[in-house]
Amino acid sequence: MYYIHLEKEIGRANREFIRQLALKNGYILNLKKVSPQEMLEASIASIINTNQLEEVIEKCLEKV
Repeated sequence: MYYIHLEKEIGRANREFIRQLALKNGYILNLKKVSPQEMLEASIASIINTNQLEEVIEKCLEKV
């Protein structure tokens, strides 16, 4: 149970980091542009190759 909770906290921390990084660079991170399943699959794949996760994040960025 602790492991599952820890995974959620890491995910939240990562999303917040990316959100703040995007804001600092003139973008808004809109996670509603991708499905939770698409984000999950890209996150899992990023352990080996980050290309899919990069594409998903780019889809979510909107210029301010």
